[in-house]
Amino acid sequence: MPRISKVCCQGCGSPLSVDEDTRYVTCNHCGSSLEVIHGESTTHTRLLEQLQNTTEQLTQQVRLLTLQNDLARLDKEWDRFRESVLPRLPDGTFVEPSSADWTTFGMTAVVVGAIAGLVAFLPGAGAIGLFGVIGIAVGVGCLTRDNRSAADFHQTKARYLSRREQLRRAIERDARAA
Repeated sequence: MPRISKVCCQGCGSPLSVDEDTRYVTCNHCGSSLEVIHGESTTHTRLLEQLQNTTEQLTQQVRLLTLQNDLARLDKEWDRFRESVLPRLPDGTFVEPSSADWTTFGMTAVVVGAIAGLVAFLPGAGAIGLFGVIGIAVGVGCLTRDNRSAADFHQTKARYLSRREQLRRAIERDARAA
């Protein structure tokens, strides 16, 4: 025959009788859901709402930690990406590509190439016309490929910054809620 223990409801204090196999009980007086905790020398109850609140708090803390880890991982990935694609100055800083720099260089190469091409038509100019064609080709190449590289880099940077801001706001929101 199971042993019967007397316990009190943690919600209203009403006495309850529970057997040793009972794990959960509902108070007949106030309707509170209770967990029955059987120890070696005592038996007592705990409101399940308190357990639910603790579980919700832990869930919020885990979500906050997950967001913080996501932000740290995003920053590390961005740093690795930057290190792999950007040139570094002697002082260790990175140089981000600029469309304006490559446009200036490309236009200069096209103009110099065009001038060299015109000079090639002068008597005795020799192979300078070949340099003109090469200059124009280099200039056009800079205007297309390197401008595209700069645009790709800045588009990737914009996506990184946008995602970083989303994570930062979510962390702020969850930190206030915790």
